[in-house]
Amino acid sequence: MYMRDARKAQAEAASANEVIYPEEGWSHFYEELGTSLGVDKAKKTKTLQIKFTVDDNGDPVDFEVVESPDAILAKKAIEFIKKAKWKNFKLDKNALVKIEVN
Repeated sequence: MYMRDARKAQAEAASANEVIYPEEGWSHFYEELGTSLGVDKAKKTKTLQIKFTVDDNGDPVDFEVVESPDAILAKKAIEFIKKAKWKNFKLDKNALVKIEVN
């Protein structure tokens, strides 16, 4: 029992020290983003990168498209990012989302 509690405390401490992250976790976020963008995992050949900051309410703002195969894909990704809830924005307000697309 003690070991399980210790591991749980370590996991919570690790996530508390992590820089900004989506509330549902990065893995789930990227899976949902890929689905939203219609990414075919077998045909990923291009990169989409978007920088943004998170305001004091936890809302993403000030988007900058760093790299994108096209403007429509970038716009879809930004709309998806805006819907997510973000954590740890008090530590660092800057975030970067990077995903391989086709």
